[in-house]
Amino acid sequence: MRSPKSPAATLEDTRHVTAAVHHACDTMTRFAEGDFQQVAVAARAGRLLVPTSSLNESFDIPHPIARAPAYWVGSALATYRDAGAASRPPRWANSLRRSVRPADS
Repeated sequence: MRSPKSPAATLEDTRHVTAAVHHACDTMTRFAEGDFQQVAVAARAGRLLVPTSSLNESFDIPHPIARAPAYWVGSALATYRDAGAASRPPRWANSLRRSVRPADS
């Protein structure tokens, strides 16, 4: 096992590490974007439900679940948006990926 300080010994290893990081970032970004859209659609349709025990005491709802209040929806959407932004590869990653790609590809 290699040290985190030296994840790649050769140029070929660098290509593999760079590709793995790129794919991991892309996957996390797509998950966050997909979940963001699902939450937004469910909220607009009034289908986003939360347990009433998670709501503050000003909500007097005699059922175990209720429609998510706007503040809850906004918080969930902001979390997914931030997760998507945080998992996007940094701009320098594309130039690094190109620099370690074989010349014939």
